[in-house]
Amino acid sequence: MVFVRNNILWILLLIILIYFFQKNILLQGCDSYYLSKKEKSVLINKSKKGDLNSIQALYNFHFINCNGDKTQALKWLREAAKFGSDREYYNLGNYLISFNEKETNLYKEGISWLKKSANLGNKDAQIKLTSLVIKEKER
Repeated sequence: MVFVRNNILWILLLIILIYFFQKNILLQGCDSYYLSKKEKSVLINKSKKGDLNSIQALYNFHFINCNGDKTQALKWLREAAKFGSDREYYNLGNYLISFNEKETNLYKEGISWLKKSANLGNKDAQIKLTSLVIKEKER
């Protein structure tokens, strides 16, 4: 009986902690929770000078940590692709085709970026393009 009571107390404590954690995030918003305004400003300034790591950090911030701000994520992915790296081409292409709307220009653009990446030898892009071709044939 004591064991059950202790487990219930731990579960209640966990629920309370989750509640306050979520409330804190909702009150502060993603800008202040994941990066301070100063940190974000430093990253933006470095990215304007061509620092790929800062550009990638901003992409990750907006796409992964900031509840999927697609506009900002796409902006920073496009900046990263300007570096001409097969990895950055792949990231942009993969992101663009993730919208799953084949008839849109974004999907077509995504395929184009994946092809550029695959032509530079990126295995992930080659696999992705192959899987898309197979899926298309199955329809």
